[in-house]
Amino acid sequence: MTTGVETFKFDMDKSPEVTDFAFATGTPKEFCTKDVMSKVRFHHSVDGEQFTSKVDIPGMAPRVFHYKLGVPYDFTAQDGRKFKITTTCEAEKFIEKMVADNGDEIITVREDTGNGFKSTTTTKGKTITHYMVRV
Repeated sequence: MTTGVETFKFDMDKSPEVTDFAFATGTPKEFCTKDVMSKVRFHHSVDGEQFTSKVDIPGMAPRVFHYKLGVPYDFTAQDGRKFKITTTCEAEKFIEKMVADNGDEIITVREDTGNGFKSTTTTKGKTITHYMVRV
């Protein structure tokens, strides 16, 4: 893995359900609007085996995640839900499994599209797809 920082934003034209994704992963409902989501920025970096992801949502404190592949870590979403998150890499796809304290699971598969990535999230029997592009 190389060291570097990349910044992404939602491709709003290809991501009609992005507000559903944000709500499912713990963003308070009042921030789950297309206007707010169009201004969200994701910053990802890797240094050796250490990954860092930072999510900037206008009007909210930034969320920062530090993790290693395959190592579970605890996360408390802005809406108060608590999750155990494990990220793995299989067949060049990053798979993020979030398990809430109540047992609910959210599985997100991210795959490179060349200029960003496609994310497919499944939770409670519903699948949400959104795209992110490099800024």
